[in-house]
Parts: sequence; C-alpha cells; structure tokens
Amino acid sequence: VRDFLTSTPGGVKRVKGDGPVGDAFMPIPTASVLDKILPAIDYWDKTKETRTGIRPGSDMDPDVLKETTKGAYMESLNRASQKIEMITRMLAEGVKEAVLQCHAILIRHQDQPRTVQLRGKWVPINPQEWKERTDLKVRVGLGTGSEEEKRQKLQLLSGLQGQLMQAAAMAPTPVYAKMYALFEDVAKAMDFDMPEKYGLSPSSPEYQQMMQEKQNQPNPQMQEAMAKLQAQQQIEQMKAEGKNQLEQMRMQMQMETDRNRQEMEAQQQQMKLSMMRELETAKASMTMELEREKAGIKAEVDILIARIKADASVNAAQLNAETTLSAQQESASDAATGDDPAGGM
Repeated sequence: VRDFLTSTPGGVKRVKGDGPVGDAFMPIPTASVLDKILPAIDYWDKTKETRTGIRPGSDMDPDVLKETTKGAYMESLNRASQKIEMITRMLAEGVKEAVLQCHAILIRHQDQPRTVQLRGKWVPINPQEWKERTDLKVRVGLGTGSEEEKRQKLQLLSGLQGQLMQAAAMAPTPVYAKMYALFEDVAKAMDFDMPEKYGLSPSSPEYQQMMQEKQNQPNPQMQEAMAKLQAQQQIEQMKAEGKNQLEQMRMQMQMETDRNRQEMEAQQQQMKLSMMRELETAKASMTMELEREKAGIKAEVDILIARIKADASVNAAQLNAETTLSAQQESASDAATGDDPAGGM
C-alpha cells in the first residue's frame, strides 16, 4: 500500500501473488460533472431571458438589424424595457420600508432646520414639524428615454406651454388655475417632475406680479412679445408637424422598399426553381436520347460483327472447298501419271 500512496514517476509498485500485475489494482474513474453543470447554466440563462425579455447581443446583432425596420426594432426594444420597468417597480416596493425608516430617523434626531433643494429651489425645512407617516407612494424613475422620445415630449409640451401663456395673459385666474392643473398633470405624466419650470403656477410670485401689472395697466410690449411667442410656437409646431410627416413618409417608403425587396426575392426564387426544373427535364431528355443513340449504335455494331463473321465463314468454306478440290485434282493427276508407264510395259 505504501508504494501506491507514494507518487513517484517511474517508481516500483510491489504486489502480492504470482498473477498478472494488472489484476492487483485498478484505476478509480472520476465522473465528469460538466454535462450536469452546463444544462443548469443554460436553464438559468433561459429563465433570465424569459423574465426580462432581453437576449444577450440581440439588440446589436447585425444579422437581425439588417432585416429589421426602425419601427419594429424600437417596438421590440420598448417591450423589453417595459418588462424591466415592471421588475424595477417590484424591487422599489422593498425600498419603501427603508425610506420610512429614514423619515422616522430624521424626525427623531434632526432637531434643527435645514435648507435643501426641492423641485429646483432652495427651501428651509424642519423635520420636527413633519407628521409621522405609515404609508408612502413609490415612484420609479424610468430614465430620460431615447432622444427621439424626449424631443417629441418637449414638442408636445411646447404646444401646451403656448396655450398656457396665452391663457395667462387673457383668461381669468380661476380659468388659468384649471388650465395650469391640466398642464401640470400632463407634464408629470410625461415624466417632467417640475412643471413650474415650463409654466407659471397661479401661486407663484411671478404670476401674481404679472396679474398685478395687468390690473394696473396693459403692457403693449408684453402683448407684442406674447404674439411673437405664439407665432414662433406656431412656426415651431408647423416645423414639428412637417418633420413628423417626413418621418412617416420615410417609414412608409422603407416599408414599401422592404415589401418590394421581398417580392423580388420571391420572384427570383421562383425563377430559380423553374430554371432548375427545366434543366432537369432537359437533362432527362438528353439522357434518353443518348441511350437511344447508344442502343442504335450497338445494334449496328452487332449487325456489322455478324456480317463480318458470316463473310469469314463463307470465305473459309470456299477456301476449304478450293483446297479440297485442288487436292483431289492433284491426286487424280498423280494417279494418271502412275498408270501410263504400266500400260506401255
């Protein structure tokens, strides 16, 4: 046993008995676990792909991108993003308890007022005046999105801003308050957390000052500026509508091009199949014609061989006949020559 426990290259291993050395020991096979690990890894990869909707490298695969239009690619990307956003919302519920704990700690230990930035403005806060909360509304930041989506949102918000500014200059305060509430809801729905950045809130000092100046006396310059702003906004809106129409036309042309290309490929494939069928038919016809010609040539060769054999047989028979006749004649001549001396005697 000590010889086998000592690993020495080329070392001697002593065994008992007179039998073969191979019968005294045997190697211990080590089973491979790779065939059990790889299916498990593949299972988790597929599970992750099913849950998130994103396959690694699928969004930048050149074989996929060259056969996919912009609309289909963006739709697939948005679907995958929506599933990730749903997972993020579910995870955000776990952050809710942490935020509640931070809120309670601030109320318990922050005993001095502080100045913090809230909605783009620096405001003083005193946690001692806060109420203890037992419920929070979780809001998940979904990011800025693509540049095209952000540009479309800003264009829509620009149109609403023009209408809001016009109402601020002309409509009464209650009507303007309702319009601003609608503008605020629309801005927040488009993920703009500070609507007051793009419009005047009815409770803001700027709006109060503007209303006071309006009550004191009309401002022609402001009216002229508002008219210019409205005209500029209308021009920008027309430009945006024209750009959207051009984009739609481009997408339609792309779709038409893709459809024509698919039809052309189908026609080419059909023509290729037709040419292959015609080629096979011509090949079969040529093969049959070649076989007929070969059969005709073989028949002619057989007839020619038979004729040659027949002529050879006839020639051989004639030669034999001529040889026999010549021999007979020579025998007769010899016999006649031998009889003549005997008659003279």
